[in-house]
Amino acid sequence: MKVSENLIKVLLVLTFVSAFAFRFVNLWYSEFQADEIEAVVSAPLLTQSKPPMQFILSGFIFNLAKNSDNFEFFVRLPFFLAGFLVVIVLYKLLVKAFDKKVALLTTFLVSQSGLLIAFSRVAQYQSFVILLSVVCAFLLYKHFVDKNNTYLILCGALSGLAVLFHYDSLSFIIPIVLTLLFTKDFKKLSLYLLPFLLLSSLFFIPFVLHSNFSETLSYLWNKRISSGNSNSFEQSITILNIYHPREFIYALLLGFGSWIVFGWRKLLKAQPAFDPNKYFELWFLISFLSFGVLIKSPLTHIYNFFIPLFVLASVGLVELSKKIRAFNFVIPLVLILSTFSFNYMAFIDTREEYPWQKKNYLFGSMFSDVAEKKQVKGVFGFPYNRGWRYISKDIRELPPLHPKIDTSILPNCSYDTNEKKDIADFYINYYESVCMFYNSSPDFYIFVKRPQSLVNTIKVKGEPVKEGADFAIYTRGTYKVGVN
Repeated sequence: MKVSENLIKVLLVLTFVSAFAFRFVNLWYSEFQADEIEAVVSAPLLTQSKPPMQFILSGFIFNLAKNSDNFEFFVRLPFFLAGFLVVIVLYKLLVKAFDKKVALLTTFLVSQSGLLIAFSRVAQYQSFVILLSVVCAFLLYKHFVDKNNTYLILCGALSGLAVLFHYDSLSFIIPIVLTLLFTKDFKKLSLYLLPFLLLSSLFFIPFVLHSNFSETLSYLWNKRISSGNSNSFEQSITILNIYHPREFIYALLLGFGSWIVFGWRKLLKAQPAFDPNKYFELWFLISFLSFGVLIKSPLTHIYNFFIPLFVLASVGLVELSKKIRAFNFVIPLVLILSTFSFNYMAFIDTREEYPWQKKNYLFGSMFSDVAEKKQVKGVFGFPYNRGWRYISKDIRELPPLHPKIDTSILPNCSYDTNEKKDIADFYINYYESVCMFYNSSPDFYIFVKRPQSLVNTIKVKGEPVKEGADFAIYTRGTYKVGVN
């Protein structure tokens, strides 16, 4: 791409500013989503199905901020910072390993990917896995360029930290191990693996010995790897469409196709020197085969091949623009207009909440299956505020439906809801346990509009005792639950 230095600087500033804005603005708006609640509610670490770091980090901050009116914002803040740092570190790496054009375009794609933006807006592990994958790639590059083993040792330690956030980290750890194996220098491999194994074993040795380990393996194999959606490719396309405008996806396909035509290499040919092209190719191959092909229900875990995919697609687009000069102007302009308008409507504008409600961006309609009440998996990170604090307050202020019992033994009321139980339980019983979930003739039925549960077929007939813009509370005997 023939781009002046001044224009590159302007586009780079625009990329960083927009990356910050789309991740930070209204970070305090949404109530917790189910997986976030799992991360902040205390439970023994060895009984969880995931590694401990997201629980430790989220739980620690939640305990500090739980008396704040905006505790959701404070708990999400580290994950926002990790998501934003990905953009900065990746640019620093690619401008050294490739050139400014590839670095700028890749950084822009990462900054505007709706799925990566969503990860930065929730208290979940993904942003840290992505950040540590990029930092480790940078350290690996520095090790081979500067011939400094300290970078390799630090890379191993951070890889150990990454796997303590989630097993997904193996999608970039395996390519690092293979890259070091290809050098046939086993000292390098040892310098990487030793700190990795030492750090990760602090949790995984006791976890393997715990009874929950076999249950976790069974869950991963039966629910994620060997069974699930019969067409995982179709499921992945749906995820892409929820979080990205069409033009973004078309640009990725065009760039990846151009990389195949202009930049294909023999991926598994051993080389003594580190080749950034080959590393990202290997990273993409391992992660795509794992989460794009082998795993039957990947859902949003397709993010694991996003970074190498964006790098390869950017290389392809840069090569293509050398042959078709009109692309120097057309592709950047279309991508900027498309992604800015889409991400603004998806994450910043809360007059109507995407994807629960139909919305349009500059180039047409956005994904509408959720708004049309179809069952769609993998939806999170979007604006969600149904007034759960008001619901909790209203239930506490309602007169008891039966004589007060000893709340030290049992909560004073029961409820049912069309929303996910974890969300309702967390906000209703946030200060003290007052109401338990019970779906057989409960004291209260809490109906929320556009629930995260996506159970949109339920309708409630009756006169609510309390009502808000997005919820209604009914008491026992005064309502009837039906299904459309």
